[in-house]
Amino acid sequence: MKKFLMLLLATALLSPLGAAAATELTGEQLAFRSAVMNFLRSEGFVPKVDTRDESIEFKKEGERYWIYVEESSPFYVTLQREGYSIEADQAAKSKEIANRVNRTKKAAKVYVSEASVTFVVEMFAPSAESFEKVFYRTMEQADAAHNQFTEEYNSTED
Repeated sequence: MKKFLMLLLATALLSPLGAAAATELTGEQLAFRSAVMNFLRSEGFVPKVDTRDESIEFKKEGERYWIYVEESSPFYVTLQREGYSIEADQAAKSKEIANRVNRTKKAAKVYVSEASVTFVVEMFAPSAESFEKVFYRTMEQADAAHNQFTEEYNSTED
């Protein structure tokens, strides 16, 4: 039986979920992103712009996260937690577990493709300040989805 923890080694190969998203941000979106980056810095994070997709990338306790800013009035914001690379033969099991996790989590969602598992929280935020107020709760939800998925994956037979 393959252990899911071996997949952790492949996470660096994952592209962020929003990589296919439009990369040109409007002035409003740039201002929102800038305000969120300033907030992250004030909280002790070291954010940077991922130039592949204009997302904000940062780490918390060794795990990578991305924040995507789309649309305006209100802004459509996605927080993504680093996920896993998977082999095609692991997709069915991963989708089954993702469905269970998605039924139990309030805001976080697990997305499974043939090559990866991704953990996200999507929301609308009228301002950067409103996003900042729910930032830590949002991260908790993404982490909870990740932890539940990993636990269930490791406890089931291949």
